Amino acid sequence: MKRRGWIWVSLLLLLAGKPAFGSERQFVDYQSNLREIQRIQAAYRDSREVSGEILGIDRKEVILRTAGGIRRYPLASRLQCYSNGRAALWEALQPVTPSAFYEAQALLDAKNEVVLLNGFYDGGEFVVKGRANASGGYRVTLEPVEGGKTATYGFSPQAALPPGEEWLAEGQILFVLFNFDHAIRAVYLPDA
Repeated sequence: MKRRGWIWVSLLLLLAGKPAFGSERQFVDYQSNLREIQRIQAAYRDSREVSGEILGIDRKEVILRTAGGIRRYPLASRLQCYSNGRAALWEALQPVTPSAFYEAQALLDAKNEVVLLNGFYDGGEFVVKGRANASGGYRVTLEPVEGGKTATYGFSPQAALPPGEEWLAEGQILFVLFNFDHAIRAVYLPDA
């Protein structure tokens, strides 16, 4: 009898950790390391910031796809890396797949070396529930495959999207990556 009680308690504890049906999608807390980022920025007064996707990284350099094109930057020996708001090694910021990359903010010192690399990767599988035209472009309503409330999202100006518009059909399953502002930055279709 005691054993059956422990089984029920264990089951309840496991279920307590699952998101409730209808719960809001929880985005990665990109701001959790904001104070640390500001401290590093203050230490490098002659610095500049560059944003883009990390196409490649090794112990010597990072390759970023920026709005201005693909750029290579050397990594400083005192480099500090973050992944989704947490301290990380540079290895954690390598591309997730050959076509899915971390979005990043890089802080370059006066020698044009990266002293701070703040990477973000947030995405998931969704079902298209609808779409609408809005000023500035499309908006799409998505429901998480794992369950939860639907929400409507816009697209970043540089979003990597499948060709055509068939992928916007209601019921289509997509893998979606979000940017720092929770706009869609990339959409991938399931393998056919």
